[in-house]
Amino acid sequence: MLKEILPYLRHSDYRIDYTLRSDMRRFEEEEARKAITMPRMPQRDTLLPTAPLLQFQPYKPILALKTNLLFDLALCANVEVEVPFGHEQKYSLMAEYWTPWYVWQHNSRAFEFQAFGFELRRWFRSCRKGLPPLSGPFVGAYYANGKYDLEWNGEGNQGEFNSAGLTWGYSWVLNRHLNLEASISAGAVWGPRRHYTGEYDNTHLIWRYTGSTFYAGPTKAKISLVWLVGPTVKPPYARLRANNRKGGAQ
Repeated sequence: MLKEILPYLRHSDYRIDYTLRSDMRRFEEEEARKAITMPRMPQRDTLLPTAPLLQFQPYKPILALKTNLLFDLALCANVEVEVPFGHEQKYSLMAEYWTPWYVWQHNSRAFEFQAFGFELRRWFRSCRKGLPPLSGPFVGAYYANGKYDLEWNGEGNQGEFNSAGLTWGYSWVLNRHLNLEASISAGAVWGPRRHYTGEYDNTHLIWRYTGSTFYAGPTKAKISLVWLVGPTVKPPYARLRANNRKGGAQ
């Protein structure tokens, strides 16, 4: 563009043909207009690309598959699915499921957790002109529901919970198919809770008392690997570079 396009946009060439008259009298207005002619601009095939940039459609993935690397390090099975939608893919809907379900020490210790949630997100980076989708900063609102069983040396708590709050995060582009996303959420968690003890070699759970749980503060932290699923359409600037390397538009 610097060599082939901008020089022609920022200057003009004029040629004035004139003849000095021997009598040196002034030209009349109409006679002067006829004497001055505007030259035509030289034709160049490489002045502009054969296809304008607006004809290229941005890369629009069908969905994104995710896994929380922090949960993976803790051997907690989890999966997330996110679907972009809206004008220029500025919005997305994410659904997540995680289920660590472990018991050891003859069932005297348990870490069992099963939850499902969804989140509505607003992205602040536009996807027009081939910019990467589902990348950059975002905010979201989430809701989750689940159940748990946490036991240590024969004493534990079981219950169900609800959680709702807000999320802030950022997604970095690794390549056309992979992103790395970090986010943190804050909100509230509430639900019933039942305290128990394990008897008879932990084969029977004896309920001791019931209560409720309420918590407000940070609720989630994620570092997720994101796989974008969809057609591999190059952004327009990548196509133009490829055309220039191959000697012309395709």
